[in-house]
Amino acid sequence: MDVEEFELLDHESGEQLAYVHDGHWDHGPLYVPLEDGVAVEAHAEDADGEEIAFGEDEEYQLEAEVAEGAEENVEIESHGDHVELTGEEEGITEVIFQIWHDDHSDWDSPELEAEVVEDFDAEENHADGDYHDDDHDHDDHDDDHDDHDHDDD
Repeated sequence: MDVEEFELLDHESGEQLAYVHDGHWDHGPLYVPLEDGVAVEAHAEDADGEEIAFGEDEEYQLEAEVAEGAEENVEIESHGDHVELTGEEEGITEVIFQIWHDDHSDWDSPELEAEVVEDFDAEENHADGDYHDDDHDHDDHDDDHDDHDHDDD
């Protein structure tokens, strides 16, 4: 399945939390309250610009899992149209969101950093809030530049 657009939204408010862009997530991390949950849904479009509908009675379901080798400090429960993440232990993990069809995943997102925090503020999750640093890391960029030339000539 070719997915052109994938946005993660707060299930209650509909506010954008993060979105996939050029093979990585913009915004984030996703904050998860310790001993409580945060519900997220997705807006996705296929390569033809058609919206992908999620739900238990739909062709596709939204699922998620902790990335292989990542800290398993969140419990993940899918409800078809949204996923609930519950923080079990403070710390950072990586979560992969998936578009499921029948008994398999048709599409896996890149890993999204999720941080379980004791002092949870839902506003910190919103992509348009003041809490996010839009100067995000890109693994394919050279991070060793410091705005001046190192040539000795």
